[in-house]
This record gives sequence, C-alpha cells and structure tokens, in this order.
Amino acid sequence: MTATYAADLYSTDAILDPHPHYEKLRRLGPVVWLDRHKCFALPRYPECKATLRDDEQFLSREGVSLNTLSNKLSHGTTLASDGDEHADRRKLVAHRLLPRALRAIGDTVEEQANAVVEEAVRRRDVDGVELASALPLAIVPDLVGWPRDQREHLIEWGGATFDILGPLNWQAVKAMPRALQMLRFARRVVRQRNVLPGSIVDELLTAADAGVLDHSACPAFDDRLHRPVAGHHHQRDLECAVPAGHAPRTVAPAQGRPGSDSGRGQRDRPL
Repeated sequence: MTATYAADLYSTDAILDPHPHYEKLRRLGPVVWLDRHKCFALPRYPECKATLRDDEQFLSREGVSLNTLSNKLSHGTTLASDGDEHADRRKLVAHRLLPRALRAIGDTVEEQANAVVEEAVRRRDVDGVELASALPLAIVPDLVGWPRDQREHLIEWGGATFDILGPLNWQAVKAMPRALQMLRFARRVVRQRNVLPGSIVDELLTAADAGVLDHSACPAFDDRLHRPVAGHHHQRDLECAVPAGHAPRTVAPAQGRPGSDSGRGQRDRPL
C-alpha cells in the first residue's frame, strides 16, 4: 500500500523550512501520495531517475504543473514535449551548450567570477542570494540573447514562473500576472527580433527566417528566454510531484540529487 503524507508542501512554513518534510517523505518510501495536492511524490533519487528516463510512460506533453491553467499555458513549449519532438527541440540548442562551445566565453566567465568574488571580499558582509545570482545574471542572459536594456524583471519573472508550476494556491495566483507579463514579453522579443546578435535565440530565429526551421516552432523558444536563469529557491526542491490522472516527466527527488540544477542528467527536467 502506498504511503500517504498529509502536510502542505507549498505552505509558507514548508517553503521556509522544507528539509524536515523531505526527510519524512524519504522515510515513508520510494513513492508517497501527497493527500493535500492529490499527486504522488518520488522522494528518493533512484526511483525518480528511473521515472524521468521512462518517457514512454511518464509524459510531459499535457503539462508538468500541479494546476490545469499552467499546463494549458505551457502547450507548445520545449518543457511540455516528449520523445522525438523533445529531442529535436533540444538538439536545436544543445550544440551551443557543449563544453567546447562554452570555452569561447571562458575568459568572460572567469573575469566576471573574479569581479564577483573581489566585490564580496571588499564588502565582507554579503547576501548569499545576491552572491549566487550575480554570475548567472551576468553571463546567461547574454548567452540566451535577452536584450540588455530589458532585464530588470528577470529574477522576478523567473520566480513567478516557478510559483505557477505548483498548486493553484494564493502564491500561484499572485504570481500569475508576472508570469503572463513575462510570456507576453518573450513573444514580443521573438516577434521583433531584438535579441542579441549571435546568441542562441538569434541563431534559432535566423534559421526560421531562412526556412531551415518552421516559424511555428518559434513560440516554443519562449521558455528558453527566461528559464535558464529562473531559479526559485524553494520551487527547485519541490519538483517531486506526479499529478494524479497523468504522469508528467518533471519529477525530482525531494533532496540529495547529485549534480547541478540544470541539465537532464542532474535536475532531470525536460529543458
């Protein structure tokens, strides 16, 4: 019989101190029914990894969120795709993210990293979140192609994007206007072609204009514009749910997964 867990993992208290919940979930077993959210959780890494790699039974195309509205909004994105469609979309950008491709910006990354460390040493007292976000905000938007004069809402939109992937609680409702604002902005950037020259999105749009890629695929790049730097501190840890009624591929162990938060091998999220 599947174990049941009654606590609300998306409550403010759970968000501020989630690790006791993760520990309890792992002790309950490899699959736990979250009664409050009407979904299953896979709190242990081996079972989660096996599920994520089984894209014939555990699908993303109907959405990976815990609420219907967000799932509808995600239709047509790379995130909500499976099989060959998902693989083909990943291939469009994968070559730009390989180690040999990233070596070209190695000096820039090192320079920015040194600047971040030197500033932290100079100030002595630093905010950990500010320190952790400095390098991604300095490097990733340029790599993706985000316009340099339109980045003031980047962190805000990223947080909202993750907030609306949970249950449709007050947190998600409050985040919805910001998420829609981000979506409209991303589509406008794609339509106006005002991304940075030579960036990932610029390459994709150029391919579409040249007929190499169908223009109908371009809306699917919207999630590329914001997700690489959208790292909400609690939502990353809460991506452990399989909604009842269908089986999305976006599940993750409640804690202790090795590696970084990006890439299918570590975070196992369909990017």
